Amino acid sequence: MFDVVVSRYTIENIIAIFEIKLKSSNVPYASNTLTDYVFKNTTASLFVIYDAEKKSYKYHQKNKENFIKTKSFDLIDIINAIEDISKAEKHELKENDNLKFFRNTEKILDPEWCREQLGVITCMNEHSETIECQEICRYSSLDSLFSSLKYKTIRMNGLPGMNDRNEGLFAWDMIYKLDNTDNEENKKRRREINNAFIVSYSSSNLKDNLTQWRLYGDDAKGVCCVYSILEEKLNDRFFLHNVRYIKESEKNEGISDDLLNLFLEYSKEHSDLSYYDLSPAIFFYKPNAYKSEDEIRLLFDNKKTSAYKTPQYDKQWVLTNANNIPNPYIDIPIDSIPLKLKEIILGPNMNDVDTIQAQLETLLEQQGIDAAVILSNIDSYRNPTR
Repeated sequence: MFDVVVSRYTIENIIAIFEIKLKSSNVPYASNTLTDYVFKNTTASLFVIYDAEKKSYKYHQKNKENFIKTKSFDLIDIINAIEDISKAEKHELKENDNLKFFRNTEKILDPEWCREQLGVITCMNEHSETIECQEICRYSSLDSLFSSLKYKTIRMNGLPGMNDRNEGLFAWDMIYKLDNTDNEENKKRRREINNAFIVSYSSSNLKDNLTQWRLYGDDAKGVCCVYSILEEKLNDRFFLHNVRYIKESEKNEGISDDLLNLFLEYSKEHSDLSYYDLSPAIFFYKPNAYKSEDEIRLLFDNKKTSAYKTPQYDKQWVLTNANNIPNPYIDIPIDSIPLKLKEIILGPNMNDVDTIQAQLETLLEQQGIDAAVILSNIDSYRNPTR
């Protein structure tokens, strides 16, 4: 974590960050070293390192190679440094500007730190050993897949319309020990989770699984799509990780999850922290009752923040089929997501499966999508038309 973060108005508009070093040997001097050390993990325009041993500091401006040294480190130097970078960004620094100093806030709200803490995607192999996943799968109706192929987009849905009524709110409730009373705070949080969009997947060891077919594959009349993970696209607003399942009793008994405990400790020092400011990691927690789903979640963080390079998507709205809830969604081009469609498995209860296989193959070819269409290996599910 950094010692001081200087922000104009909100933590989202970071102007500069400062880190105290006790020994000069800990201060990176080369431009490339500093870039690797800092700017891959922050959107700040100015990075300042104070060498407590030499009582001097260096600062580096993003997109510039020069370093500027001084012999002292005081408020005047900080203001001058901020003024330099503010002018470079065509902002005028005035005496009455509301500059806030945030201590130890940068890391815990940083998207790259969030990815690191959530870790790699894991699944079980045939020997019931936990391994890193190379593929994931998703069960859906044929109609849902057809729309995705036709428009070459993937639809990501907002959290309020999910079957779990506390979707997106569970971790926050655990941190602040809130109840489910429909008060103003809960209403505010429900509005703010409209900026998070997800698609749920399963690990590859569950592909062509009869239970999964019946639960999520339109009673085996749908499809199971298998995807390879494109790690080079897992950046910026996309997050792909295993969902973590927590017992609700831990709210009072003590939280066992290390990452959730970090947020808990952080919240004790920042009681005024907005739900909107929290890391995307909070959307990867669900009650332990859902553990059997063993969900792998793709999340797109659509909130307006300087933490990301890419712009937001325009939200559209729909009434959910199951619960008639107005729910936002975004449609993202297939080429933009961090997944590549490899295989489409047709459900063991699908009618006229041979014709559908041939037609899907033709559609994929026309759309320039290189994926195989195969039949399920399950032959014990009763299908009177076969």
